[in-house]
Amino acid sequence: MIGTTPYADLFQIAYVTHDLEGAIACFERDHGVANFHRVNSELESIVPGGVARSQVALGWSGARQIEIIQPLSGAVHIYSDALEGFSGLMRFHHFGIRVR
Repeated sequence: MIGTTPYADLFQIAYVTHDLEGAIACFERDHGVANFHRVNSELESIVPGGVARSQVALGWSGARQIEIIQPLSGAVHIYSDALEGFSGLMRFHHFGIRVR
């Protein structure tokens, strides 16, 4: 265990969505997370199976970073599988934990 309390080194909570702007608006309206930064207009990530193209926005809630990912094209299964059959606005995808 790195930290002295469980999840002390958790710094990021990431979600996937089909509607990046709607998810940003939800966080701003319902959770007070404002000033999201959109990372590039289209981000390319090397993932198992190839390259995934997505739009990403990052915001902060205290010490926790909120990442919202909208899969666009390519090997996006790593993101889009979580949205399959899901009709909501966004869905949890992963945690980011600081490694020392």
